[in-house]
Amino acid sequence: NNLTGIIPPDIGNLPQLKNLNVSNNKLSRIPTKLGKLADICEEFDVSNNALSGRIPSELGKFEKTLIRLSGNEETIAAPVP
Repeated sequence: NNLTGIIPPDIGNLPQLKNLNVSNNKLSRIPTKLGKLADICEEFDVSNNALSGRIPSELGKFEKTLIRLSGNEETIAAPVP
């Protein structure tokens, strides 16, 4: 894929979403609305993108989710919540 920009916030409204893999694109930001997926999502992979700025604190709600952020280390401005 060659997705750019932010992950569409409306993805956070998908109540049955178990795995979200948008790796290997050129996405720049994770919207806070994805925090709604915390109780249902099992895997969230945004590795190898162009993420920049802060990671939304809502990602800290993903207690049972495998989150992959690798390949974005040089552009992320704050620690992962």
